[in-house]
Amino acid sequence: MDEDKMLKEISANAFKKATGQVLRTINVLRQKYIKLDVAQSSLENNGIPLDEFMDAVNYLMLEGYIQIRSIYTHKEADIADVSYKDCEARLSAKGIQLLAGEIDDGVVEV
Repeated sequence: MDEDKMLKEISANAFKKATGQVLRTINVLRQKYIKLDVAQSSLENNGIPLDEFMDAVNYLMLEGYIQIRSIYTHKEADIADVSYKDCEARLSAKGIQLLAGEIDDGVVEV
C-alpha cells in the first residue's frame, strides 16, 4: 500500500470514529440538548481534537442525525454560521434510528 493511500485510509477511519463518538456523546442526554462545547471538551479528553469534532458535528447535522440550536434563542442554528460554543445539540429521530441499527451509514461507527 502506498503512503498516500494509507494516509487516506487513516483519515477515513479517524472520521468514522469521531462521528460515532460525537453521536454517542450527544445521545447521553437523549431527550435533552447538550452544549456542544461541553461535548467537545469531553471528547478532546478522549482523543478527538477540535477539527475532527467539528467535521463530525457538521456531517451529523447535514445528514439530519442531530438537531442544533442556539443556546440563547433556542432557534435552529447551523455551525457554519454560529460558533459551536453558542450551540447545543440532541439526536433527531433519524439519529436514534442510526444508533439502534435501523440505518446503516458507512462513515459513522456505532
